[in-house]
Amino acid sequence: MDLVNKALHRLSHPQKRVWYTECLHPRAAVHHIGGCVRVHGTLDFTLLETSIHSVIQSHEGLRLRLRAQEGEPQQYVANTPLPPLPRYDFSSSANPQATYEEWVNMEAAKRFELFDSPLYHIAIFKVGEQDNGFLLKAHHIICDGWSMDLLTRQILGRYQSLVRGDNSACAASEPSYLTYLDLESQYLHSRRCQNNKQFWENKFDVLPEPLFDKTAAVPAGRRYTRLLDKQVSERISRILPELNVSLPLLLSAAFGWVLGRYYQREDLILSIPVSGRSADTKATVGMFTGNLPLSLHLKEGLSIRTFLQRVRREYSRNLANHKYPYDLLAQHLQLRKKGHDSLYQAAVNYYNTHLLNTVDGMKISNEEFYPGEQAYPLQLMVKDWSENGTLLFTLDYQTQIIGKEEAEMLVECLLHVLNQMVQTPDLPLKELTLCTERQQEQTLIQYNLCSVHNYPVEQTVMNLYAEQVRLHPDRIAVSCGEEKLTFGELAQRVNGLAAALTAEFPQVSGVIGVRMLHSSELVIAILAVLQCGATFLPLDPGIPAARAEFMLQDSEAVCLLTDQQEEPGFSWPVPTRNPRHLLRNRPLSAGGQQKSRPEGLAYILYTSGSTGTPKGVKVLHSNLANYITWAAAAYLTTEHEVFAFYSSIAFDLTLTSLFVPLVSGTQLRIYPSSCEDYTLSRILNENRATVIKLTPSHLALMGEEHRPDAVLRTLIVGGESLRTGVAAAIQRTYGPKLAIYNEYGPTEATVGCMIHRYEPIADQGAAVPIGVPAANAKLYILDRHLRPLPPGARGELYISGPGVAAGYIRQPELTAERFLPDPLNEGNRMYRTGDLVRLGEDGVMEYIGRCDTQVKVRGYRIETEEIEHYLLEMEGIRNAVVMTTGEGPGMELVACIVGDSLSAGEIRSHLAGILPAYMVPGRLLFRTEIPLTANGKINRRQLAQEINAALPQVREYEAVTHTEHLLSALQTVLERKEISLSDRFFNLGGDSIKAIQISSLLKNQGLHLSAADILDHPLISEMQLHLTEDKDVQPQGPAEGLVPLTPILSWFLSQRLENQDYYLQSMLLELREDVAVPSLTDSLREVIRQHDSLRLHFDPVQQQLTYNNTLPVSEFQLNILDLSSVEAERREQEFQSYTVALKAGMRLTALDQFPFRACLIMEPGRVHRLLLAAHHVCIDGVSWRIVLEDLGRLLRGNSQLPPKTSSFQRWSLALGERAEPLIQPEREYWSGNYNLPEDHGFWLRQQGSRDSLTLRTLTLGLAESELLLEQCEQSKGLLPHELLQTALALALHDTWGWQTLVIWLEGHGREPLFPEIDLSRTTGWFTSLYPVRISVDPGTGVNEKRDNILGQFRAVPRKGLGYGILAYGLGQITPAVPRIIFNYLGEFQEEYGNGLLRVLNEPTGPDIAGTNTTPFALEINAYILNRRLYLELRHPSSMPDERMEQWMRRYEALLVELLRQPLIQSEPDWTPADFDAVDITQEELDSLFK
Repeated sequence: MDLVNKALHRLSHPQKRVWYTECLHPRAAVHHIGGCVRVHGTLDFTLLETSIHSVIQSHEGLRLRLRAQEGEPQQYVANTPLPPLPRYDFSSSANPQATYEEWVNMEAAKRFELFDSPLYHIAIFKVGEQDNGFLLKAHHIICDGWSMDLLTRQILGRYQSLVRGDNSACAASEPSYLTYLDLESQYLHSRRCQNNKQFWENKFDVLPEPLFDKTAAVPAGRRYTRLLDKQVSERISRILPELNVSLPLLLSAAFGWVLGRYYQREDLILSIPVSGRSADTKATVGMFTGNLPLSLHLKEGLSIRTFLQRVRREYSRNLANHKYPYDLLAQHLQLRKKGHDSLYQAAVNYYNTHLLNTVDGMKISNEEFYPGEQAYPLQLMVKDWSENGTLLFTLDYQTQIIGKEEAEMLVECLLHVLNQMVQTPDLPLKELTLCTERQQEQTLIQYNLCSVHNYPVEQTVMNLYAEQVRLHPDRIAVSCGEEKLTFGELAQRVNGLAAALTAEFPQVSGVIGVRMLHSSELVIAILAVLQCGATFLPLDPGIPAARAEFMLQDSEAVCLLTDQQEEPGFSWPVPTRNPRHLLRNRPLSAGGQQKSRPEGLAYILYTSGSTGTPKGVKVLHSNLANYITWAAAAYLTTEHEVFAFYSSIAFDLTLTSLFVPLVSGTQLRIYPSSCEDYTLSRILNENRATVIKLTPSHLALMGEEHRPDAVLRTLIVGGESLRTGVAAAIQRTYGPKLAIYNEYGPTEATVGCMIHRYEPIADQGAAVPIGVPAANAKLYILDRHLRPLPPGARGELYISGPGVAAGYIRQPELTAERFLPDPLNEGNRMYRTGDLVRLGEDGVMEYIGRCDTQVKVRGYRIETEEIEHYLLEMEGIRNAVVMTTGEGPGMELVACIVGDSLSAGEIRSHLAGILPAYMVPGRLLFRTEIPLTANGKINRRQLAQEINAALPQVREYEAVTHTEHLLSALQTVLERKEISLSDRFFNLGGDSIKAIQISSLLKNQGLHLSAADILDHPLISEMQLHLTEDKDVQPQGPAEGLVPLTPILSWFLSQRLENQDYYLQSMLLELREDVAVPSLTDSLREVIRQHDSLRLHFDPVQQQLTYNNTLPVSEFQLNILDLSSVEAERREQEFQSYTVALKAGMRLTALDQFPFRACLIMEPGRVHRLLLAAHHVCIDGVSWRIVLEDLGRLLRGNSQLPPKTSSFQRWSLALGERAEPLIQPEREYWSGNYNLPEDHGFWLRQQGSRDSLTLRTLTLGLAESELLLEQCEQSKGLLPHELLQTALALALHDTWGWQTLVIWLEGHGREPLFPEIDLSRTTGWFTSLYPVRISVDPGTGVNEKRDNILGQFRAVPRKGLGYGILAYGLGQITPAVPRIIFNYLGEFQEEYGNGLLRVLNEPTGPDIAGTNTTPFALEINAYILNRRLYLELRHPSSMPDERMEQWMRRYEALLVELLRQPLIQSEPDWTPADFDAVDITQEELDSLFK
């Protein structure tokens, strides 16, 4: 085809819209459209193909192809002869329908080549005798939905004409899509176009917030379908005239309302497709479809009827301006600059096309496919073409944005809302319910059932404490250092202090402040206050005296208990007493009246207020008893628990550590603060506390030092969001015996009301879930109108139940605002937390952020905690806080980060991949730590001061790479002379089109920068951080250090060979041209320098393998064997003697030798030969190919070798550290017995026997060898070694009658376990050694035996890699003894270096010392050289020659017989090996495919 002189045309704007999206998702299937037409009857496939070909020829639009022209796509019409259509017959499959569906899914996802290739695909298929049809698939850039229907109708119509013998229709020609380009140009230069443009620019002068706050990194999607029954569909249809609205608009309005309520948006934009066609283009195949934005303003005061009318008017106004191209609108609106990926994130498609349902009297069914990828997060499709009047709802969604259950909830909510709209059209919008009864049952009732906790409601914590005093008077209650108090002793002191307080303060039943350091007296003071019926007010000694003074006055405290010396001149507003003095001057008391009652006030705890004035939370005894009794039941495992009491008493999480041990008879261990060390470190080092409660910020400071003897059993974490990375690090340190609980609860709900035990495997998000209700709490997720929200929806958390506090002291308005009547439980109150949460798909609640810590930057409302959430997902970031600096237009986001392994560019790149641009912080500040308050929370005030003061410890990291290339490309495309790294792409006039041009220009220079990277990182200093070479480059310096032993190396060392140094591999080469010895030597040195494995050294004492970089590569010497002075008849003998000595002298264990040797052989009458030998530890079959290719390059004068790939050391480290969870599912498979049956041992030498070996070579004829290669090339999926292994099994069976045998195989071992590790140019010994148990059925023919044995070989998971890891690496299974081993080395090139090096197949002496005994009794090495198969056999010399020759003849005969049998199968014979990413059995596969 002439690709040069084709007439090229520009793309239309609908095509450009598709093209720009395609550039953001290259090589994806987001624009594949089409489906299958199934005819239930008999089709004439020849006539059908003729019909299809005629339709293709009649539509130029279908034959359009793209051509890259100076970085821009253009199109032309291809007029090449049409090839025969592919035909597929699924009728012979065991399950035709399943096979057909699998094929359709595969075809739907198969990518188009975008340039100079067809952008459509049509195939004919047969599922059954009366079930036939064709698949029609096209790229959206040349077709739209209208076109697909048009093509289907014309194909079937012309087919009918052909069946009747009428050929005239096949000659018809249809209008060309190219004429539309002229019509479009006329519009673009018209006044109407300018008016349309002005309309849209005015309309979207201010954009609403995006529906979703994050962007999917990949466009993977999923489809959910739900049918609306006929009765409801008819009810909807009947009311449409009354509502004066069309069905598509009703559906769009309802869907938009559901999305707004579900994701808490008041304004949003939907996309409604419009055909974009006129009367002149209705018969034209091409891409005409446009996107009509539909703005929805969800004003709750409107009635449903009024809302629908406003939607209809909005649609009508927008439709009048729909011709203006969407791509131009997006460009003019500068969406990316404003932080939007797209104008809309959700679309609604309504289809009511009446599809053909018969052809030539046969019934037709149309089946649309889904390619599994999509460009936008959410798309609702409603199909109204059923004959029975039902509506089919289909929701397509991006899986990185929306979960499966969330998608199902959205559709369920939509159908529920539609039903309400139809039944009560005059209902106000605010009275519409989003939740169905089932969803309300799930979220309000079922979810809250787990919180039920029974306890004696008439009791207080003081009653429960007194009971422990009675039961266990001699048990240790409190300890501090060496001091110990039993429950009896503690009670005496508490009663004494209570009596003293009662005596001194008759009004003691009021509030008493407690401001003391941690000591036993502090515990006594708190209990004494409660004992005498008073309310205790905890005051942290570290807070300013003025703030404590406010709290005392605000709470109307009657006195203050303190052990602190105040500054001279300062006096408290209430009387003060030191409890120590009171106890010293008062005799101990044995008892005292307990006056506390459940309805009484237990304590007042002050928290920060939004106005800056602290607010005091009033907590009742009933509140406290409810929580403490629950906590004791939840956290205590034995009566010997020891609670650490160390955190501030003004922090309510401390109450757990204080009261739980006192009411349960366990020990309270007090840790006073110290200036000399960190209290938490002291607690851990002392190793006495079994339970610690702390904040996540404190948890992060615990360190990762391994503590195998730690007694710590329980960590209770509360006060802030618990980051998964922090929890995972602590879990690794202490192991599975440590329980980490994430406890959620505001002070207003009494310490804790929700709990989740951290699960390392299940909890993979950035934050640990806050879990399920606890302590009799009822948790509700409500919208702003206090209506329940369904699972998955974002809403505010409300807490009801016995833990809800009595309100705020002296703040009735704030109390009324935050403590509301519980609408679901009459007579109860609920607390409005201000926390944004959602109920996750696993039934546990997830914390999103605060409602009242939202910030607005450039008009966008932002949850800073959401940005922190994604920062903390990044490996290497230990802590992160996002804040704002500046005011008004100058406000910007600043991220303070603890962690130094990532650059600012890497972090911004990660965030830009999942968040809108306006949510990516403008500044990233790296710190050594985040300042904390006394309560262990982040000190945002101090952090803000330090940011503004630009303290020296704050440092910002940047990097510069490929700057000149990038700036040059920007200057060329943007047509600007001066561009700097501080410029912004959009401010320079950049848009998505120019981003694509810049990306294309850089690609031509061998650099990679995607259009998405340019748009997501408009600051050029950040953009250039994403500019890379086309291929990732590994470190190019010499590898250093220890190399962990891989499974094959562990197996090798386990053989305990007598001469470990003499275990080699070698290659003999012919030098086809004269090469100077210095040049050859330098080239070999460069090979050693490049390939680190050729410098390995083994220490036999330490049993360690390391890279030997102490021996300079320049010391490597080429050995030379000159046979010119040796008599001709003695040359071969001399050659063999020399080469054997050369090999025997190799020393892997010597630091002064390379484990690699080379010898140049010069013999009269022959071209020079080159012998290369290396220790097997350093090399394998694949490695030899790499070495020979590089040597050929160097000898041909190429001084620069390709870059190194991942090192053998990196591979071995990854195997040791990361392979276990990947391989563990195979453990059961490999746990069988793989030793040979004993009755096979009569001819096999015993392991370790010094019986001599016989070496034999079997050479297959050239014709048979060619047949082997041809058979494998023609039979999909068949590999040469599979046939060779099958013949081996059959020959063993036929010769010795074995029906069960074990054959060991060697694989190359370079399986793609770790995507980031590239071994394509890495040398080393990667081989995997593994057994396969084969059963041969003697009652079947050769073909049946062959297929059965092939299946058994293919059933091995991961090509046997797992066996070595489990047996030799992890030691989790007992290794079997390999006796029969087969190794296929593959096909070697005959020549390397453009013919300079030629591989020879001549003996050079043994590669393994004769004294090295191996367990192998029969060893077969097969390889192909010069298109001929060679099999080298080693077997015991005790085996009779005639028996062995009989076996070899049988093997050769069987192999030839197999080669002459047809291996074509009607369908693939799948085995579990073909699905190594899935845990599946052969039986399950059979049920799927057969």
